[in-house]
Amino acid sequence: MASASVGCNPIVEAELVAYLDSGDWRGKAGAYGIQDPSQSFLRIVHGPFDAVVGLHVDTVRQLLAQLQRA
Repeated sequence: MASASVGCNPIVEAELVAYLDSGDWRGKAGAYGIQDPSQSFLRIVHGPFDAVVGLHVDTVRQLLAQLQRA
């Protein structure tokens, strides 16, 4: 299974206001979506991007291969 760590750069007030006004935080686990342009202050510290957004492709492939063998 893949994992990733997300970090947050220092946010200036204008960025925070733009983020809150965007509404991009609504309906998201943890109230953020690293893929959203309004959240450019977020960064992946380590790990694959698709472990944070969606499903990790290599892990899905491994699980499907295990199902085929079963």
